Amino acid sequence: MPSLEKQPVVMLSTDASVGDATSDTARRMQVYTELYASVHVILSAPTPLREVREVLPRVFVHPVPYRSKLLGLLRVSTTLGRVVRKIRPGSIITQDPFLFGLVGLLVGKHFHIPMVAGVFGTDIHNVFIRTESLKHRFYTLLAPHVLKRADAIQTDGPETVERLKEEYGKKVFFKPMMPTDLDALQTLSRNLSESPFRILFMGRFVLQKNIPLLLEIIDTTKRATGNGVRFTIVGKGRERAWFEQQVHRRGLDGVCDMRGVVSRHDIVGLFSSHHVLLLPSRYEGFPRVFMEAAVAGMPVIAAEVGGIKGLVMDEKTGYVLSQEAKSEAYAEKITHLSSHRDVLEGFSRNIKEAFQKEYGGKTVLDYQRPLVEFVSSRR
Repeated sequence: MPSLEKQPVVMLSTDASVGDATSDTARRMQVYTELYASVHVILSAPTPLREVREVLPRVFVHPVPYRSKLLGLLRVSTTLGRVVRKIRPGSIITQDPFLFGLVGLLVGKHFHIPMVAGVFGTDIHNVFIRTESLKHRFYTLLAPHVLKRADAIQTDGPETVERLKEEYGKKVFFKPMMPTDLDALQTLSRNLSESPFRILFMGRFVLQKNIPLLLEIIDTTKRATGNGVRFTIVGKGRERAWFEQQVHRRGLDGVCDMRGVVSRHDIVGLFSSHHVLLLPSRYEGFPRVFMEAAVAGMPVIAAEVGGIKGLVMDEKTGYVLSQEAKSEAYAEKITHLSSHRDVLEGFSRNIKEAFQKEYGGKTVLDYQRPLVEFVSSRR
């Protein structure tokens, strides 16, 4: 029987950036070709791609027309079936354990191909995701059935992996989203100005990221510091238009620099020129942006969510606030760091050291290889 390392793999994704050869996501797919004969990504997201494209050597993106989730799901099913029949992959990997997970599971069982369920950025045990909407309540009821029947599970949350192992045993694997440009971040020179003090938020504009609280933090900080603290907001999503309207209505334009999607080169520059990363999310797995900040030596102020504790340690590498914390608590921490640069510099040294201790010298392949070997043994 041929090794899985020499077989193709099919991945189901909603990350449109995989279609951009310069993106971190696409480059990570290419790294996987060291383990797989080829990587085929079935992409269900708004994309300019209209046909199958080899975006990087041996990385193929199969775009699925996206108009509605239900119609998109049906088209993902038919596309997955067609691709599986054509290339006979060694495994199917899904981005989530919900609807994509169910599709991957059913197609995998039909063709007798192992299915790996991903749990990325989604802690199904988190109280907020369970109560956020009726849709999420349904999803969290569906996920355990998919995870139980999956041949393997991979997750980017250190705490999530332990909880899943308690339920599903040795088929659970930890896979942090290691940035592909670690060298650039590790050698980054931090060019920090004395004034203004710069805060960086980087993430999707969705309820998960607690966008209303982010707005209140900016407002409260401005009232406390005037124009002494500036916020750079990077990302897009369905809540962005509302956020921009509120920023203008409250007169926060002068302290809030709105960015859209930025290139990897620009992202490295942002880590160089900003003092602190802010992320007041309701729930997370292990956000890649935390790891990027740690590599660059950028302290973090964040809500207490799954996955951050390995790098973000309260009053050592930044500040960790409870889920109940209000904007005033965040503003207080921001104000303290802006006026105590010695504390900021200590946090910066500590977070770089924490990254090196936990992840130094490792690559995404070091985490993916055990999963590949395990799935190969299941065939």
